[in-house]
Amino acid sequence: DYGFIFDPEFLSKWSHVPFDRQVLDLKGAGVRNTDAVVLTEASCLTLRYPAAHMRIIPKNA
Repeated sequence: DYGFIFDPEFLSKWSHVPFDRQVLDLKGAGVRNTDAVVLTEASCLTLRYPAAHMRIIPKNA
């Protein structure tokens, strides 16, 4: 019922912790007989010029 209209040209991504890949040796640690990979990233999206975007809310809300 709710919506948000924005221009993707004004959408920015901020990376606080860059994308990383870490291979875990679970077999060597004796934890599990499998391979594991952990992918991590800490980021957020921000809108430049907030007044240029619109939030859609139903009248009965």
